[in-house]
Amino acid sequence: MYVFFLDAISVDMYVKECCQSENNPILFYKQQNVEDNSHILKKDDFCLIIMNRSQKNMVMQFGQNIIAVDSTHGLNSYDFELTTVMVVDDWGEGFPGACMLTNRKDSLIFNLFFQKLKEHVGNINTKIFMSDVTNVFYNPWKEVMESAPQQLYCAWHIDRAWQSNINKINNPDKRQNVYKTLKLLQTLTDKLEFHKVILNFENELHGDEETCNFGVYFQKNYAHNYIKWAYCYRKNAGINTNMRLEAMHKILKYIYLDGKKVKRLDKGLYALNKYIRDKIVDRIVKKVKGKNSKHIQNIHVRHRSAVTADFRITQQDNNLWNVGSKDSGGADILNGYKVSKTSIFEPCCNLVCSACNICVHSFVCCCTDFFIHNTICKHIHGVALEIKESTSTNINSISNGNDNNVLNEIEVLGHLNTLSQDNNNTKNRDHLLQKISLQQCRLGENIKHVQNTEILKHVERTLKTENILIETDSNNIKAFSVTDKQNKEPPNKNIVKQLTFHSTKKRKIDSKTMKKPNRKELKELKDYFLNPTSEYISKSPQNDHSYF
Repeated sequence: MYVFFLDAISVDMYVKECCQSENNPILFYKQQNVEDNSHILKKDDFCLIIMNRSQKNMVMQFGQNIIAVDSTHGLNSYDFELTTVMVVDDWGEGFPGACMLTNRKDSLIFNLFFQKLKEHVGNINTKIFMSDVTNVFYNPWKEVMESAPQQLYCAWHIDRAWQSNINKINNPDKRQNVYKTLKLLQTLTDKLEFHKVILNFENELHGDEETCNFGVYFQKNYAHNYIKWAYCYRKNAGINTNMRLEAMHKILKYIYLDGKKVKRLDKGLYALNKYIRDKIVDRIVKKVKGKNSKHIQNIHVRHRSAVTADFRITQQDNNLWNVGSKDSGGADILNGYKVSKTSIFEPCCNLVCSACNICVHSFVCCCTDFFIHNTICKHIHGVALEIKESTSTNINSISNGNDNNVLNEIEVLGHLNTLSQDNNNTKNRDHLLQKISLQQCRLGENIKHVQNTEILKHVERTLKTENILIETDSNNIKAFSVTDKQNKEPPNKNIVKQLTFHSTKKRKIDSKTMKKPNRKELKELKDYFLNPTSEYISKSPQNDHSYF
């Protein structure tokens, strides 16, 4: 027989059971309709603060770097919000350090939250504190802990606030131009350029009657605290948005709660505990087996972009390179990005590009992708590939003098180049054979130092398979591939879709969503505000040499 308890009774039983365990995760519990002995909360208030032993260790290990705080609703029908203190681990992923469920949303309850956190983990001298565009989290944090050297606003919350208030400008064209200029201000990475642009931008806003109201709003809310939202003041911060917390809230609601509205608090609490448990297990798996996280995938994407990019890399110093590229038209070479080598020669963290054998701390680039998103940008990959290719060439010359077997193989491959009849195929074939010969040289040098027999067995099997492929006649391979394509289909091939109707009604575009500027528009805006006498002003359709 099943016994169903009321929601409040179920949660109270859960708390009492946790209090009896050796590793009690309950930091604070205030039951609703019960007087608070400390007289901090009212009788109708509810508060439950949770942090288990694994969460405590994560906060103590990574809390000195980044602390992100945000709240969400939807885990119950009582308007109790979930507030989470999140840290960023060594894989660049978020981990919930402490969680609080409460009906209060003021600085008093957050002061209590951080006070209980301090009692269990001590004072947290974090370098970066990120929240939404309010001080409701940061002011209590300063009172309980210490002021963080960097208080940052979530870039996504900043953008949403701007789009919500951009309707203060009635003219749609000027509204779009102002929003694009705001994005330029947000993404500038040079402080001197930023201050010059923001000064001219405010003058433009206040000098036009249609943009004056928005200019007052901007000056009141953002002109004085640009350190918290401008990219040029968050270089190497390692965090730009609170999307790790937003992702956690989305997973809780749509994965653990099946995307359904939850009435009972105990169900939401159960889903939260299950999520924390899975995050702990996931971290154990990462420590043992490693993981191809989202950050690692982004690094690989940028590596592939660097391989296919047409970079112009010039070395200006022993540890300094200039990486230039062509514009979209393929004509003019844009100003290059400065890439410098740090004193770290071996990967020191988990954010590694295995192909280049570098981590995110090996190089420094001046682009936004590196400074803001804390990843190995394509410019760094281009320099690393350039260094790797030059090193392979040096190894090739050394190996040619020391290893006669490798020399003979290269000579054989060189003779094979003369057998091709097609000029285009010859170029591609020569390039591929050159790459293969370089890999042979590297293999011949590196294989001597391998002690693991399993690795040697794997290399032997791989080489044996490749030799069989080379010995097979190319015509037979081609015939086999043709017949294989004609007679065989993959088992997971999609069936041919049937004809269906489709609507011809034009979709309405959300007027609240503003179009972000492209690279060309950002450059034009930057030139306009940095150099008021530039030719771009004369090209502007506005009167009186005014952009707005």
